[in-house]
Amino acid sequence: MKNIIICLVALIILSGCASSGYSLKDYEKASISKDGVYKFNNPKIKSNLLVKIITYKDKKSGTNKRKLIMLNVSKESKVNNFKETDKNVIVWPFYNIYKNRVGTRIYEKGEFKELFKRHSYMNSAGSYNGEVGFSYNLDFSSAKLIK
Repeated sequence: MKNIIICLVALIILSGCASSGYSLKDYEKASISKDGVYKFNNPKIKSNLLVKIITYKDKKSGTNKRKLIMLNVSKESKVNNFKETDKNVIVWPFYNIYKNRVGTRIYEKGEFKELFKRHSYMNSAGSYNGEVGFSYNLDFSSAKLIK
């Protein structure tokens, strides 16, 4: 069990490091060609997912990096932009680009039923050490750039 935990921690650390090293071609393959707000609209889910891509210059390395933040909104919502500090916004701690998909895993403390409202677009969920983990695997080619 201890080895599994060590492997998971190493994977998270390596994933976090890898997220800063993607080229523009990697983002283009994942259908992310521009910074902005992308809207995911799945008819099976009662909400829409907004994912904002922000490019910034890393102070330490001087290289450009991208940050992903997301917000679940109701289908009727007119929201098309949001800030990192807004209520219910989730900052991706790290992400991986694999072929044409972008994925992450987010851990939060709380009850699954409560947290599910914020994570309706997740692919899978599980719990570990009193936290609920939500896995995302998004295909940006099915999203619409709205802002």
